[in-house]
Formats: sequence, C-alpha cells, structure tokens
Amino acid sequence: MLVYLFYHLVYQRTSLYHLHGNHQTINDQYSVFPHFVSKPKHGWDWYLQECFDNQFPDEMEAIFTNALPTWSESLNLECAELYQKFTALYEVHHRYSQSLTLPESFSRKIHRLLRGDQTLVDQVNKQHLIHVYEPLTSDHVVYNPLRAHRPLPTQAMDIFQWVDELSASTAQECDFCRYNKMTARDEFGWHDNGVTLRVSNTFKVEAWHSMMVTRDSHHPTNLTRRQVVSLFKQATSWVQEVSLKNPHYIYPSLAWDTLPPAGASQIHPHLHVFLSPDHYYGSFEGMRAAAQRFLLATGDNYFSTLLDVHAALGLVVEYGDALALAMLGGKGDLEVLLMSDYPSEDLYRLLHFTYLSYHDTFRQPCKSLAGAWPALGTSQDMSRGRIPALLRLVSRGDCLSPKADVSSFELFHVVYRPHDPWQVATAIRSAIKKYDV
Repeated sequence: MLVYLFYHLVYQRTSLYHLHGNHQTINDQYSVFPHFVSKPKHGWDWYLQECFDNQFPDEMEAIFTNALPTWSESLNLECAELYQKFTALYEVHHRYSQSLTLPESFSRKIHRLLRGDQTLVDQVNKQHLIHVYEPLTSDHVVYNPLRAHRPLPTQAMDIFQWVDELSASTAQECDFCRYNKMTARDEFGWHDNGVTLRVSNTFKVEAWHSMMVTRDSHHPTNLTRRQVVSLFKQATSWVQEVSLKNPHYIYPSLAWDTLPPAGASQIHPHLHVFLSPDHYYGSFEGMRAAAQRFLLATGDNYFSTLLDVHAALGLVVEYGDALALAMLGGKGDLEVLLMSDYPSEDLYRLLHFTYLSYHDTFRQPCKSLAGAWPALGTSQDMSRGRIPALLRLVSRGDCLSPKADVSSFELFHVVYRPHDPWQVATAIRSAIKKYDV
C-alpha cells in the first residue's frame, strides 16, 4: 500500500492533465464518493445480539425465513437503519413450486437420488426457491435448498490427481516455462525477481496489456503464498510504470483463470493486467455505476454499505487491512468479493487463503478471478467514482464434468448457487486458521 500511495505523490506532476471527448463525458457521470470505510463497525457478536436477538440458524433456508424477519423487526435503531440499507441492495423473494406427478419409474429414481430421505422426497412437490435480486446491478441469484441436498456424482479420478497429471503432461512444451525464448516482452522488460516475472500478452485486448507469471512453477494450483503475493506486486508495479508513461491510462484491471475448464489458455499460472483510459470493464464499471446511483439515493458509500450488510449477516472475513465478503448475490457459485482501500499484501494473502478454501472444502480447483484497482493519479477523473481495490472470485464448477458450468441461464438470466455464502465464509476462516502460520 505504501508503494501505491508513493506513486500517487509522484504522479502529482500530471494533475493538470485533462482528458477530452468521450473520456471526460463518461467520468462526468460520477461524483466524488464518500470515503470507503474498510472495517466493519461491529464484531459479529454485536450484530447477533442487537439485530438477531441472539438467534441465528445454521441452515440457509432458516436464515432467509427466520433470521431476516427478526432483523427487520429489531428495536435497535442502528440495526433498523442497516436493514433498510440491506433492502436497498437486495430484494429477497420466496417462491414455491407446484405439486408434480411422477411416473413410478421416475419416482424410484428420485428416491435413489435423494438417498431415500422421505423428508427431501416430500419437498419435491413444494420446492422453496429463494430469489436474491440486486436492483442496482441486476445480478440475480437463486437458491434451492432441496437441489443443494442432491448428492454430487462421483468421479473416476480424484480432481487433484487430474490436475497433477495435466500439469506434468504440459510442462515440457510450456511457453511460460521457456519465457526467454517463447514469450514477448514490452519496453518495461521481464522484471524477473526470482519468483515471478512479466511477459507481454501477444494477442491483446487493450493497448497496454501484460501478464505476470510464476518463474519456476508450472503447476496451476500448488502456488505458495509468496508466489501469489509476488504476482500481484508485479502487476501493481507494472500498472504504475505504464500510467507514469501514459498518464491518461488510469483504470487498472486484472484477470486470472485457473485451468482450461475455467477459460485458461495455458496451464501455467498467469495473471492478466491491463489499463484503460476511460473507464473500467464489465461488472466493475457496473459496480461503479451502482455506487453512483446508491450515493444519489442515500448519500452513502456503496462499498462501505456492502461491507456493513454482509458483516451483519456474518459473511465478512477480516485479515489485516483486507476483507473477504462471501456474497449473497453475484455472478457465480462460491462468489467472494475481496476488498481493501488500496492494493495491499494483506489482500493478496487473503486471496491465497480463499483459493485454498476452494481446494480444501469444496474440491474445486477451476476458478476465475477478476479485479480492478483504484484509479491512478491525482486528476479529477481519478477522484470521481473512486472504487477500492476489488477482486471477484467464482468457482467454475466441476472440472471433470462434461457439462459447461455456464449456460443461457447464467449468461442472460439468473445464476443458480449450489452452495450458500455461509458455507463459503466458514471455509475461508478454516483456511486462515490452517495455513496462516
């Protein structure tokens, strides 16, 4: 974080630089946001006592049907105000399916699928569908407690054995393993620090587009904390160097897919980083626009409120100056939003723990990460619509399944979440306890 702040001081020489045309028009939409408060106001015990009357169920369905109404009726003024903010961010709708007629042969199959649990079988005829809609972003998630009880199919091969074999079979022909002969570099060079290095993306999506790769480790999931931290430190220093050279490129973005089923073109770990001169990309600009609308409606910082709401529900994991929010909504299963005021080592460490929680608890090595850092410089465009350092992580499902994890539903309609966010928060805490030594 100190390096990032020092960069802002160095950058003041460009503070009189003004963008023109579309760049200025886009950013005129944004106000200067209130300061992002990067710590929950209270610990979980306070919220449990004051907002939930010391009663918070373990089961997701009971949380939505019992705990949320308790919160809505809290006599504590702060809890009541926070619940109003929750309803500004999320709409929760309970819907129930109609009774089904099952042929006898199909009924027997359903019994086997639900392992003969008659309670679950009876629920087939009245399925509770919990819809969580975010009006500010239009993200829409559905939880079906019955569907979550379905046993997962067993695989012929252990998923991490598959990863090990894939890694071994691709190492010899890996371009990144032979970076000095098989990769391009930009004018800033490879910047080899002995742990990670920079290579320039050959087929770019932006004028300034680079990649950070591990130097001596080809394996896509056996990353050490040191390697993960180094990848992101390399990325952050690269965007600072680029933006000093081209002061109007001020919006940094990051992307990292792990394994081909998640969209990775190479097995070798590689973190994309690129800068835009006018705005962020995709969902991050969408969150920024949501923050602007939220500010106009409430006067509050959207990201601080997102933190407070999730903290009240026990869905925030703190690590130093970084936070992991196990998201109620979002764009994929196991979604986690990691935040800190500025890019920091605590943020990178917390990401590593979250990766490990995906592996240990959920056995899901295929995952996709995207991120955005606060805008660079000291210009008016930098100060308008400022976001904190954000990383969004989602699972890409079962790597060995022949089915894609994304369908027309996820692309255009609604995301079904097999796992609930309380499971995710618990898994991250367990990973920190296990690996933070």
